[in-house]
Amino acid sequence: MRRVFAVLLALAMGFCVALPVGHSHLAAAALQDPAKVKRGLAVIVNRANPVENLSFAELRKIFRGERNHWPDGRRITIVLREPGQPERAAVLREIYQMSEPDFNRYFLHATFTGEVLSAPKTLATASGVRKFVFNVPGAIGCVRADEVDETVKVIRLDGRLPGEKDYRLRLEGSEAQFGPPSIGDLTSFLAPVGATDPHGYAPPRPPTPVAPFAKHKTRVKQSEGAQEALLVHRIEPTYPRIAVTTRIEGTVRLRAIIARDGRVTSLELLSGHPILAKAAVEAVSQWCFRPTLLHGEPVEVETYITVIFTLSK
Repeated sequence: MRRVFAVLLALAMGFCVALPVGHSHLAAAALQDPAKVKRGLAVIVNRANPVENLSFAELRKIFRGERNHWPDGRRITIVLREPGQPERAAVLREIYQMSEPDFNRYFLHATFTGEVLSAPKTLATASGVRKFVFNVPGAIGCVRADEVDETVKVIRLDGRLPGEKDYRLRLEGSEAQFGPPSIGDLTSFLAPVGATDPHGYAPPRPPTPVAPFAKHKTRVKQSEGAQEALLVHRIEPTYPRIAVTTRIEGTVRLRAIIARDGRVTSLELLSGHPILAKAAVEAVSQWCFRPTLLHGEPVEVETYITVIFTLSK
């Protein structure tokens, strides 16, 4: 028993030594209550950023684009996970307090009117978010607390870190089920004393089978024509009054992410007049498609949608 305790203590000390301030607190919290840390979302910034703590109200202003610069004058750049990821869902729910369509409409309007400098960047993986924050001095993003490493700095929210009491930014329920193992899961590699190994160890447990849900996360690219054939509910855009008055015509091209159930979850404007684009996004965000199947299972789809605005002569 003493040998096992000594190994656990060495692991804990190793993490505390290897990780900078903030990360050592996360490591300690993980050893005490790994479930709390796994549910927490860490707000990360570049290591050179002087900010150590933000109130939740300040965080919301930053993510909504209402605050554009850090105290050192660097421009703030926001990075999010892509649509459909639990980390993004938690950020939309807790920080933005918006649905995905509302989020898209908010930034489309805000960038068009000049209220914000740019919409948040979107990246597919937690490692991509970390690398982006590491390379961009003014960047800020969110990753699971157990995916933080020494390349980034974790800032406190209202004086608290993930895993601590009353920390507000966290995943809910099933959102936390498919994350990577936390630091506390290291103890799973130790067997009870008295096992067949004379030193009190057993071989590492075999890898946990991948949950069936994981294969549903596959995203496929589909041509615009093939996706249009699956359209079951179409809302025609309302021609903006100012566009009618000024005789504005044209084509709006969008990059779309279609969820496994056929709903449009994300739209990115690729080209088109801003006035027409707003109407196009509002309409297309309400479209619905038959699910796309891969090996008999519904999958997420990336496609393109073109909306044409033409005035009668």
